[in-house]
Amino acid sequence: MGDINKLANIKKYGNAYKLTLLKHLPHGIGGGTVSKEKSDHKLNSNISRAKARIFELGMCNSWEYFITCTLDQQKYDRSNLKKFQTDIALFIRHQRAKHKSEIKYLFIPEKHKDGNWHIHGFITGLPRDALTEFTIKDKIPVDLKRRICEGETIYNWWDYAAYTGAAEPQFR
Repeated sequence: MGDINKLANIKKYGNAYKLTLLKHLPHGIGGGTVSKEKSDHKLNSNISRAKARIFELGMCNSWEYFITCTLDQQKYDRSNLKKFQTDIALFIRHQRAKHKSEIKYLFIPEKHKDGNWHIHGFITGLPRDALTEFTIKDKIPVDLKRRICEGETIYNWWDYAAYTGAAEPQFR
């Protein structure tokens, strides 16, 4: 018989499996009060698990594009993450219907230095004709022009910009 304090968890991701060995029972099993140190530890553990889950989803799926979506502060409240998440999910549903395509995505919100939100992520299933390739002649940031000059192909998704009042999203 094995030690009761050693547990295993198996998860299936498509054709891949992940085995997690636990040295101790997860916190909260058996009840009791939570100290600040345990609470901080639990928060750090939750963050660590979330990062690991995002990594797993990213690595266990096939993606066509890396995407960065920003919002035009003159047209959209960039501080309201909940609304942004709701709107982008609704927009993707509309795009699936419009293009009759199974668009899949993994988006991660990130704060700008000014405290407002944008997203990075992966997307697949979006028809190529829904994107327009940027050129160095376009009115785009210097960083994008540099990357294009270095041979990187970067696309714009006009439907996204029109739907959310957003600045141009970039695909790579």
